[in-house]
Amino acid sequence: NLASGGSQIVNVLLNNVSVRTISVANDTLVVAVAEKSTLGSGNLEIISDTGGTVTAVDAWTYIEQSKITGVSPQNGTQGTRITITGTNLLGGGSSVGDVQLSGISIAQSPAG
Repeated sequence: NLASGGSQIVNVLLNNVSVRTISVANDTLVVAVAEKSTLGSGNLEIISDTGGTVTAVDAWTYIEQSKITGVSPQNGTQGTRITITGTNLLGGGSSVGDVQLSGISIAQSPAG
């Protein structure tokens, strides 16, 4: 019971930092957007309107924010091969889920 006996979830803390928004919150699912914070690990806490708290110890780690440092070429037509460089582009994951240019998903090809 993620609402910890309450009727709604009013806050989620990631390493003691309140999330930016909570878009879904019920007894079994919470979807939230993390706020900017310093790097580090800590607890994930879900707080209900009654003050009840559900805590997962050491369940969240703020990682370095991704940064795009280059796009080449900077323009082109359909079929143009584009190289994107940067740091932490996987955002803590193990693969790229989607790449978009001007809001349009593009096909991905292996590096090389």
